[in-house]
Amino acid sequence: MTEEKRAEMIAKMNAEKDELTPYFEAVQDRGDWKNPIDGFIREEDIQKTASAIMFFTATTASFENTTSPGWVRVTSEGYRRGPAGDH
Repeated sequence: MTEEKRAEMIAKMNAEKDELTPYFEAVQDRGDWKNPIDGFIREEDIQKTASAIMFFTATTASFENTTSPGWVRVTSEGYRRGPAGDH
């Protein structure tokens, strides 16, 4: 891999991380980001939140409707319990 290609790849990954960080921070466990995820988000954030959870934890998010219009519950096993976890 050329240095130019490597730099391009790193820039792309950093841009993706920067875009997804706010979505992950909205649902991550405040005490330890590696813990399971259980939170609530706006419906319009489902796709970005799912991508953020996959990016940071290597796990798949699950979404459930709530009784509050426009809101969904999001859960995930989190980084520690997922395939990339330190277990």
